[in-house]
Amino acid sequence: MAKDSDMDSNSHEQPLASLENTIDQVKDEAKEVTAANVTVDGMKDEGITDSLLVLVGLVSPLGKLRPVIHQITSWERPLVTGGVLAVILLTIYMEWIGYVLAASLIMVVGVMVWARQRKIDKIQSEVIIDTSSDKSTMKSIVEAQQSLMKAHEYIKIANVVILRMWSIVLAKSPKHTETMIWMLTGCAVALAMVPFKFILIVLTAGGFMANTRIARASSNPHGNRRWREWWESIPAIPVRTVDKSDL
Repeated sequence: MAKDSDMDSNSHEQPLASLENTIDQVKDEAKEVTAANVTVDGMKDEGITDSLLVLVGLVSPLGKLRPVIHQITSWERPLVTGGVLAVILLTIYMEWIGYVLAASLIMVVGVMVWARQRKIDKIQSEVIIDTSSDKSTMKSIVEAQQSLMKAHEYIKIANVVILRMWSIVLAKSPKHTETMIWMLTGCAVALAMVPFKFILIVLTAGGFMANTRIARASSNPHGNRRWREWWESIPAIPVRTVDKSDL
């Protein structure tokens, strides 16, 4: 009887211990979620200016790659550009893109493991954004207004592009729709008959060669002007904004 009572008590203690562990785990997860939401809510409460400053500060390290990429694609150093182009074309031809992506993921994993081993989160627990500027207040306001105007222009251009594409799809302009049908049909036939890696090779080589001095000198401005005139002659579908309550 004593053994039976001990077994019963053990059988009752195990579910209780498991329940306590589950409750503790849920509490820890709730604390982590709360801490994460505090940071996110703080970002939401910031104004548009602060949000833009934070965004610029976060993406500023990527801006350092821009001069390097421009130097490579502009053939300022032909040997470097030729070497990069040869490596890219060889990777596409040998179908090593999957291996390159896998190696990139392994590198990211290595950085994460290194950061965890060095306890980077303890050393740098927050991201510091420098908002100081040597410019005067008026100059900063003018530049901010110009940036907003540029953003507005980009939005309008995007709207016009989308509306013209809809005009082609819906055959608002039959002549342009017919031209696009033949172009898309030709692209479809090429994609069906030519292996995709050769298409990538041609596009990559063409993109690099387009920035050479010979290509720029032999470019046909009349052809570019004709394409621009053809695009601008496409009528955009009119837009009418309405309120849902008025319908």
